[in-house]
Amino acid sequence: MAKFSQILKPLLILLTAIAPATAAELAQLSVTPDKCVALRKGQTCYQKLRFQFSTINKGNYCLIASNQSKPLHCWTTTAGGKFIHQHASDSAVDFALINEQRVTLATTAVSIAWVYKKSRKRSRWRLF
Repeated sequence: MAKFSQILKPLLILLTAIAPATAAELAQLSVTPDKCVALRKGQTCYQKLRFQFSTINKGNYCLIASNQSKPLHCWTTTAGGKFIHQHASDSAVDFALINEQRVTLATTAVSIAWVYKKSRKRSRWRLF
């Protein structure tokens, strides 16, 4: 019995030293692809985004975008889900997974890249 308590005591100390994880720390949100490419700087980028999330608890969750007031999609009584979104933006957008209390559980972002940084300048031919 003494050996058992010697093994169990350090294990209990270790478990109490670890802070209990919150729901926000145990939620994951990912987006694929995480970069949208437009031809020129300032142009709108169009991309099909695939979101996936997972949490440890079943609940009601919504996906929101920083540039919109309404949720993109909501799930009820689930611990995970997927969503495909037709994205159109000319700037980077942050996305967040929130619960019913509007607490942010996880975040991700989609950045914008351009093929050509500056607009093309027309060269005029001069004969004289």
